[in-house]
Amino acid sequence: MLSGHSIVTINNYDLIQVSDIKNYSANFNPHLYFILGVSRWYFKKVRSYFFDRTKVKYTVISEDGIKYSNTFQLKDKKGNLLKINKLEISRDSLFLTINGTEKFSATDIMLKNKIFKPAFKILYIGQAKGNDFNRFAQDRLKSHSTLQYILSQMVDSKIVYDIRLLLLSTSEEKITTTMDSGEFAKISVDEILDFPDESNHINLVEAKLINYFKPEFNEKFKNGNVPEEHHKSYDDYYKKKFNSMVITFENLFPCSFYTDHVKDFTVPFEIIDYSIIGSENFFESVIDPYINLKEKQK
Repeated sequence: MLSGHSIVTINNYDLIQVSDIKNYSANFNPHLYFILGVSRWYFKKVRSYFFDRTKVKYTVISEDGIKYSNTFQLKDKKGNLLKINKLEISRDSLFLTINGTEKFSATDIMLKNKIFKPAFKILYIGQAKGNDFNRFAQDRLKSHSTLQYILSQMVDSKIVYDIRLLLLSTSEEKITTTMDSGEFAKISVDEILDFPDESNHINLVEAKLINYFKPEFNEKFKNGNVPEEHHKSYDDYYKKKFNSMVITFENLFPCSFYTDHVKDFTVPFEIIDYSIIGSENFFESVIDPYINLKEKQK
């Protein structure tokens, strides 16, 4: 007897600043977005080299007092190394301006550093297209009331970290498994090969992520159980007899997520697995064939 199981993975992502929203154009179709808080980094010391004016040496320091030093060089539009004539650190030490025009954030320098593993506080999770699936991420975020409220909390110093937006697209891979018993095991192979539509997929993934992490500024789906059969926004999973789902972050950059409810979720190693129909997710029988297939493909 067969029942439906699926694994959800991240296909594409972008991590952007709030100031980038106006001119942002994704080269993929985002399904979800996270509003994230990240601890600030500050410029402590910067200088250019006397014998090589194209190099900038900098030292940044975190809120926790961790220091990091390195150098970088800039190129002009023709690809030539840019000569450094003037370096200015902003009053709040968050930004460095070079030659009066090029502006750099200390936090962004660290986020782009491959050896740095950032910890993000998840403040809000939402759908990039909205409930009607007609609005794209940048249009939705420009006027998003929750994002504006979070930014106002920063102005009032009630939030003491920088805000970043993580936009994601996801894909779903179906796996079948044999069950010894259960009401929903009595379904055909043709039924197993039938997927819920995109809106049901995004609705369920969003609801489960909110229910798992319980971000501070989300309201719907935080309490109670997800999934629930009375939630009509993803009822295709019940109609098509899906038993369980696993959400992975294996294609996302190394980092960690946390909320007041989840203290440390390490990416890409941790997963979220749960039953849809019934009280068991049969995780081992679902994941083992998937792992074996991945090993054979290497």
